[in-house]
Amino acid sequence: MDWVLYRILIDTETAGTTDAPIVYDIGWVVADKDFNIVKSYQALVSETWHGNADLMKTCYYAEKLPLYYAELANRSLTIEPLITIWREFARDCETYKIREVWAHNAVFDRKALNNTIKLYSNGFCGFFVPYGVQWHCTQALAAETICKLQKYFQFCVENKLLTETGKLPTNAQAVYGFLINDASFQEEHTALSDCIIELKILQEGKRRKHKKATTIPARGAWQRPQKKFQEWLKKFQKSIDKSNESE
Repeated sequence: MDWVLYRILIDTETAGTTDAPIVYDIGWVVADKDFNIVKSYQALVSETWHGNADLMKTCYYAEKLPLYYAELANRSLTIEPLITIWREFARDCETYKIREVWAHNAVFDRKALNNTIKLYSNGFCGFFVPYGVQWHCTQALAAETICKLQKYFQFCVENKLLTETGKLPTNAQAVYGFLINDASFQEEHTALSDCIIELKILQEGKRRKHKKATTIPARGAWQRPQKKFQEWLKKFQKSIDKSNESE
């Protein structure tokens, strides 16, 4: 039985390098045990958004600017100091008795959030998530469940979604596209919108989760379905070859 009553799914958009990412957009949703959203939050980080013009040049965000400006104009999005965002997150963790925080590729989001709060607090605070709240990864969960389905293999091959090196994708865009049966689906790549699609991945992954499936954040989570996929791909290609020979 799942003992968690509420969980948070969080997402970040960052500038800088992958080794030292700095958050400029952060969003999260609080979901109940039935995966209903009971609260959503998003804000732009003022220290990054306003105070680091050169830093912002390093991120891929130009195409998203109209979205941000529209939401700022209708007041559905605000620009806040990181300390304000951090306090809101801590308040939600306390209010909803959060024990789990999830992210797709949680290794990166955890690094980005910790790096950003350490930078803007001048080293006073080194961790964004409160003590006792555990990080979990929807990519790791999906890699152990959804991404090992033969239907997912076929969906990715037939829609040419494999990576440049022929690997099976485990990113949120491909997995969510499979769940809604839309290979043309494109992530918006803004923090809150990505949280919402990743919540669907979490829900489906939890439904399919087996005892050995781990949700611990790991850099190599994407590798977990690759062996099974390659074995399936060889059989799939053989069946195509036989079909072509018989024509």
